[in-house]
Amino acid sequence: MSKGVGITRREFLKIAGITGLLIGVTGISYKTLKKAEELSLAAAQKPSVKYTPSRCGMCPQGCSIMVRSYNGRAERIIGNPYGFVFNRGTICARGNMGIYRLYNPDRLMYPLIRTPGSKRGEWAFQATNWTKAYKEVISTLKEKISAGETRKILWFTGWATCDLYRALILSFLMAGKFPNVLNQPLGTCFLPKALGWSSVIGVGSHEEIMTDFDDVQYLIVLRRNHAGSITVSHGSRVGQNMRRFKLVVIDPRMSEEAARADEWIPIRPGTDLALLLAMMHVILNEKLYDADYLREYTNAPMLVDPETLEPYEITKTSNGKIDFKVWDLAQNKPVWSREAKLPALEGEYEIDGKKYIPVLEALKRHLNNKGYTPEWAEKITDVPAEKIYKIAREFGTIRPSAIDTGWHGTKTYNSFQTWRAVALLNALVGSPLRRGGILLSHAGLEQTKHPMSLGAPKISDVYKALAEEEFTLSDGSKTKGVVVNLGRNYIPLKKIILEGNEKGWVFFAFGANPARTMLDAEGWLEQVFTSNKVDKVIFYDVLPQDTSLYADIIINDCVYLERYDRIRPVDFVPYKAVYTAVPAVHPPVADCVSAYDFFALAAKDLGFGKEFATILGKMWLGLDDAHTAQLVNVVETEMDYTILSDKNKRGYFAKRMQEIQADQLAKQLGKSSKEVLEYMRTKGFLVLAGKEEVLKENLELLEKGELNTPTGKVEIFSFMLLEAGVKAKGGVKPEWHPLIDWVPPRALQERPKLGPDEFYLIYGKAPTMTHTHTADNPLLSVVLTEESFKRIWIHPSRAAQLGLKEGDLVEVCNSLGKCYKTRVHITELIRPDTAFYVNAWGHESPRLRFTPKETIPWNKLVVTENEPIAGSAILGDTFVKIRKA
Repeated sequence: MSKGVGITRREFLKIAGITGLLIGVTGISYKTLKKAEELSLAAAQKPSVKYTPSRCGMCPQGCSIMVRSYNGRAERIIGNPYGFVFNRGTICARGNMGIYRLYNPDRLMYPLIRTPGSKRGEWAFQATNWTKAYKEVISTLKEKISAGETRKILWFTGWATCDLYRALILSFLMAGKFPNVLNQPLGTCFLPKALGWSSVIGVGSHEEIMTDFDDVQYLIVLRRNHAGSITVSHGSRVGQNMRRFKLVVIDPRMSEEAARADEWIPIRPGTDLALLLAMMHVILNEKLYDADYLREYTNAPMLVDPETLEPYEITKTSNGKIDFKVWDLAQNKPVWSREAKLPALEGEYEIDGKKYIPVLEALKRHLNNKGYTPEWAEKITDVPAEKIYKIAREFGTIRPSAIDTGWHGTKTYNSFQTWRAVALLNALVGSPLRRGGILLSHAGLEQTKHPMSLGAPKISDVYKALAEEEFTLSDGSKTKGVVVNLGRNYIPLKKIILEGNEKGWVFFAFGANPARTMLDAEGWLEQVFTSNKVDKVIFYDVLPQDTSLYADIIINDCVYLERYDRIRPVDFVPYKAVYTAVPAVHPPVADCVSAYDFFALAAKDLGFGKEFATILGKMWLGLDDAHTAQLVNVVETEMDYTILSDKNKRGYFAKRMQEIQADQLAKQLGKSSKEVLEYMRTKGFLVLAGKEEVLKENLELLEKGELNTPTGKVEIFSFMLLEAGVKAKGGVKPEWHPLIDWVPPRALQERPKLGPDEFYLIYGKAPTMTHTHTADNPLLSVVLTEESFKRIWIHPSRAAQLGLKEGDLVEVCNSLGKCYKTRVHITELIRPDTAFYVNAWGHESPRLRFTPKETIPWNKLVVTENEPIAGSAILGDTFVKIRKA
């Protein structure tokens, strides 16, 4: 009991407002909840002041927040004290400025229809009402569905549909059987990283895995910046625990996190993989690995042919997992792994006249034969060999240690291999699914226990285009098609539309701004969006982004502060919890319709309302049959056009969905539906299990061998790469080596030596920016963002060679010779061979008045190319020329 606070446990539970509901509150301070109660009491004494729980919509994490409103107007956003286990009761600058997303004078206030006679690409629209706009959109979609042409409806979905509306939009697309979906976050954000991790531990997307910042003792961070980027739950934990662990940051730029680290390693861009391979070399040859972990929880003991790497003997078990033969030192013979007492990790064993070796031995020999030593890595990475030895030895001896899970995963051609190497190094030191290492979150646990595939159907044009695309590999050879085809990229589709004979395409951009987030955007906008082969372009968003210039119909979503939300699980942290949102202002400020209302009503009118509600209820909300039936009834009988015509009825579907979820949750907790609903709508956050329970579930998956991998174990040897790469494509290549191999970044292949005005180009975020949608926030963009983050960074030594001074206007030319102008920032916080630029800028819509001028769209600097594992776009593996304008 904390004496300083002066509060009894009974008072604590009263303050929390959840006597009998609070199941796990590890880490919540009494002082925090005392403050929450003070806010509630203050609001009660002033009826004009109200605190409303919500979910931040300024970045994909979605922190738990409280919104203070006065006389019905939202005026301040704070971290939700009841959500302390998530975002520590704090929010970042972006979250604070959500008010100016709600009251942004640039936001879309009502639906718009293109003015007759005007052309796509120019802002020429006339206002309309929601009923007319909705009916025209539904008529367009219904026409294609009735004609059996759903494949001609091309959906562009952005990060909002990856996070805020993920359950909603995917339920709609699955129920309507729409095959062609271009999901920007998958194709241009995290897919290589997710697959790299998944090849080792079975899951790997943002919300599924996390570093245990509270208990780690030695942490390496690469390709990420917790202190200056998104994900407050991670950044706050890094900050609060900073002096409890040693932090090593590997980054060509001294980021905000690197500036706070114990050690900053300014590596050559894109060469992290070489450093990681050299670390493996040291750890294996000096036996710094966790042998017990590798024997018990991984396929490191699996016997393989030393020449071909073919497994000696495998079989499918009753649970569908692969079991394999190991050499048992206790019995001195090969046995199935489940029967072994002391599996060998090293050595060579003769079986029936043929020699076999354990996977770990194969990995060590492979690294030794290739010469992947620290001395080799020094020549590639520009990191001294003695430094690599030091980091590897510290990583292998200070326990628990971890290399962070990362975030953005499409930066270089070798991103997949880099993140697979990160996962392998974590496995070598016994990090995955253990305290102080890499943990599965609530989402990761659920995906492991109940795997869900989100790949596009094989009939999809995108899927077929990726299957036919030709790739040039790092060794100069060519291959056709990707290794893991999820049908989630857009580059090959442009050719199908332009060169095909079909007309009548419909484009629907929802929560997406492809004009700024897809490569070859100029080609798409000028050739495809304006083509007579495209009948209609529909744009559904909050702001008049660049893509809206090419729309025929613009419909406007509500801002998150105007919406109800589903009761959703909390991810990114080692707790099990649920949280939700209710409108801070109602009716909405704008004449907007929430996507929840729109797609629920659209599903009904397009004839698949029951299927939509069933998928949403069972797959995403976890509802039982009875509560799913209630959700179906809401869609089929309660949704009607009054939601479009009456602003006071806006938000109806999400409100009813929330009530149904609360009723099921109440039954699970043994409480009344009214009590749970009231709690969720006033406090917004409910902890269901503490960290110890999450750790226990992680360890149980390890011990039972129930990971979402072919063997159920942590895989040092990847069966995914063996089947989809080696066997399907006819041989081992560095890109899909079933262990790991060196794959150089594209920029290093093309420019091993830079010219006098050339730089390797990297990108990242300003601490005030998320994606392109935050660039038009008046306070974030104009007031809070330092001028240096609106300029391209270069080192003083290179600036002197080029005759540049701070703030000079420069031309930045990409590898195709296309040049664009911006200002230069000269700083020692960047490698001399590297230039850095924030990728949130370059807006061209005349309706966005607060975006910075003299900035460059990132997707114009990058050459259009996919990587061969998943077909994801390569967003940061290039070089540029910089000269004075």
